Amino acid sequence: MIMHDRRGTTRAWPPWAPLRNFTPRSASTEWSGASVHWPRRFMEGLRQRVPGVTFTTPSRPQLRAGVMIFSIPDTKGRDLFNRLYSEHHITGARSGAGVRLSPHVYNTMEDVDRAVGAVATIVGA
Repeated sequence: MIMHDRRGTTRAWPPWAPLRNFTPRSASTEWSGASVHWPRRFMEGLRQRVPGVTFTTPSRPQLRAGVMIFSIPDTKGRDLFNRLYSEHHITGARSGAGVRLSPHVYNTMEDVDRAVGAVATIVGA
């Protein structure tokens, strides 16, 4: 999931970051927490706010990575994908009848909540 600000610029990893030393152990505490907890927060948030949402991504944490693939009844994945980008500046990918979102090192839990809110707004939930 890449987030763009209202001016259309992409937030990127700071150029001064020591990328040669970047490992999960050297990642920030916020990112480490987000990478583990964001799929659960995203799934729970959508299930609470969007009736009928289904996930292709496994619900068991041991079987999933940070990629979330979901679909919503009576909503075309292509249309949802396009509106997420054009109206909310959230980039993902179409995946079959659904949409695929995944975080990156610069996404926060607030970004996850914003993505849930954007999906709910688009589908009118």
